[in-house]
Amino acid sequence: MKKCTKCEETKSLDEFYTYKSRSTGKMLHKTACRNCTNRYLWKLKGKNPDDYMPREEWLASVRKPKVPKATRISLGIIKRKIYNIQNKDRLKQERVMKAIALEAYGYKICFVCSKELALSMFTKKKRTRKDKTFYYGYNHECKKCKLLSNKEYLKKPGNRERNTLRKSAMTKRNRVAKPKWLSAEQMKEIHEIYKDMRTRNRVAGKIEYHVDHVVPLNGETVCGLHVPWNLEVVKAKDNIAKSNAYTDW
Repeated sequence: MKKCTKCEETKSLDEFYTYKSRSTGKMLHKTACRNCTNRYLWKLKGKNPDDYMPREEWLASVRKPKVPKATRISLGIIKRKIYNIQNKDRLKQERVMKAIALEAYGYKICFVCSKELALSMFTKKKRTRKDKTFYYGYNHECKKCKLLSNKEYLKKPGNRERNTLRKSAMTKRNRVAKPKWLSAEQMKEIHEIYKDMRTRNRVAGKIEYHVDHVVPLNGETVCGLHVPWNLEVVKAKDNIAKSNAYTDW
């Protein structure tokens, strides 16, 4: 503690400026406190000393009130949404132009992870235009994000049962499309084809191959049968891109 020679108040040493002594070289505290020293300097500049405001009071008046981090994040999200709404058309046009430019070079932006990835990291999907014509486009999310979203989907209550029903419907469709006149040797050929597909996937370490029906079982213009000569092991991406189309007449 130290007593100020100007205001004659006892204050802590942090309230006093320090200087280096020329004789001893030690750091000493000045006799007047910071507030009184600053008021004196304010007077030398030709200003009214009564208008001087201590640093703490000035910072309290200038600083913005502290906001919790969660509130700042929520305010930032709201501001971003307002900006997106106000500039919706311009942002959409920029996004489309950038996507077209990237696809020309064999890249695409994933809408989930926002990364620029090669087109091989996206699955193709058959899409329908307004005039009922078809074209093949790439999904908006990459394979990795799609796999994670599928896992999250299965974790939700009710979705796993719905997925099981869908798989059972596929099994039922194969069973209905399988004629009764198939021999035991032909049934064994079907099992061998599926066994070959599972072996390839085991070697690849992931589901990379599907068993495809050359003539689709539920095509738009033709329906095939679940027989050995209508089955073949193909890449999963080719099977998904093909869907239920059949043009090889």
